[in-house]
Amino acid sequence: FNLATQMSRQAGSSFKTFALVAALTEGVSPDTYIDSSSPAQITPTWTVKNSEGEGSGNITLRSATTYS
Repeated sequence: FNLATQMSRQAGSSFKTFALVAALTEGVSPDTYIDSSSPAQITPTWTVKNSEGEGSGNITLRSATTYS
């Protein structure tokens, strides 16, 4: 069983660093407010949620990274 190719679990926190670097590279300030509500409806058929089942509402990218 190959965890990298056969596991049906989402990558989750593994992508946080890549998403943060991409945002900073695009000029997003660490002090930009984001909506961290959970669950979040991304598309009509795609809803995401964090493991705790709730978010922190509007929070800066800096704080979201710190407390994530």
